[in-house]
Amino acid sequence: MLDHINQLIAINLQLFHKAKHNQLHLKDFRDSEGKQLSAAKLLANFMQQKELIQPNATEKNTYQLTEFGNNISLFGGWEKHLENESKLHTLFQKETAQIIDEEPQKIRTTLLSVAIVLITLIILCML
Repeated sequence: MLDHINQLIAINLQLFHKAKHNQLHLKDFRDSEGKQLSAAKLLANFMQQKELIQPNATEKNTYQLTEFGNNISLFGGWEKHLENESKLHTLFQKETAQIIDEEPQKIRTTLLSVAIVLITLIILCML
């Protein structure tokens, strides 16, 4: 289901990018076969949630591409964006796991350094 929605977003994002003034009427939304999309309003709402499009302020049932949506179109499209987002998420998870694994060692090293300094100070005070 999500793959189908992503496919529809990709198709219609391209249509927005190619359209005059980057605007489309709901009747101009298309499915994977190029046919008028019956659930255009639902897809428009979903694309709005993703901040890809916004309603046109003056024309009813017309939407325009946002700056974010335009950038997605310019830099490879929706599928490329999802791929990059997935790679970024994976990298973030790896880095977070590495930090979590390394942090206890850093804390132990810091505590050991503090203990050595304290013992040295105690010994110096006893002299």
